Amino acid sequence: MPQCIWTVRRNFILWPDAHRASRPKVGFVRLAKLFAAAWLAITYGLGSHHAHATDAGVDVALVIAGDVSGSMVPDELRLQRDGFAAAFRHPDVLNVIGSGMTGRIAVTYIEWAGPTEQRIIAPWTIISNRADADAFAALLSAAAPISGGGTSLSSGMVFAAAQFRTLGTTTKRQTIDISGDSFNSTGPALAPAREFVLGMGITINGLTFPMSAVHYPPNYGNMPSGSAFDLVRYYEDCVIGGAGGFVMNVKEPAQFISVIRRKVALEIAALPANVEYADFRVDAGRARNCVDFDAR
Repeated sequence: MPQCIWTVRRNFILWPDAHRASRPKVGFVRLAKLFAAAWLAITYGLGSHHAHATDAGVDVALVIAGDVSGSMVPDELRLQRDGFAAAFRHPDVLNVIGSGMTGRIAVTYIEWAGPTEQRIIAPWTIISNRADADAFAALLSAAAPISGGGTSLSSGMVFAAAQFRTLGTTTKRQTIDISGDSFNSTGPALAPAREFVLGMGITINGLTFPMSAVHYPPNYGNMPSGSAFDLVRYYEDCVIGGAGGFVMNVKEPAQFISVIRRKVALEIAALPANVEYADFRVDAGRARNCVDFDAR
């Protein structure tokens, strides 16, 4: 089996000073964001929720949001689901769960595609031992994934955030693990959706697998015309965020299960130990033009 090199790119700064000055400050832009936030809250019912006072709580509440859009090939769909099922059956993940303050986590698995195509595959499950983990993994393996239409990262992200309303337990960490092989090509704009979710104190992590990706015009950032769309860079700039937010990339099918297992362990532990970081720096000349890739 080829040796895997873990490449983790962290989102240290959400809005660097070099870019903050260039952000639009026109009043109507702020107003548009307020309207967008209100629309998201009304559409997905986001807001405060309360758990029982006697609840023991969990170390982290994790929403896994798998991409099943039309750009995903059948092998990717199956490997994605199998990868997460295998992760929760692996001793490394069980050990990380057991080492937490409460020794418990809450996890749910959803799938998303177009603006109105989201569904819950496995509801909120408390995992504190092997039996719990096996039961959750069995739900993921029970039925084959169904491919959807377009790629609405914005709708998938906000649907994932809405799941925390039904958590039914307490936690200090809420995390969304959203995967994908393309950009936000349909549905609401991504930027206000992302800002709204981050404003709720939720961390957004990413998992990218651009194996089936093609050349997408217009090209992202300052890449020359005709170059391949840089999905990892897009996730860094436009998707991930919050405390410790990071993205991991699957370069080939053979890496799917091992990368997913490692990523889940990191998200549960919130301490990315023994990870070799990719170079990350804020480049004042680097364009963050996420809007060009939204639906038109």
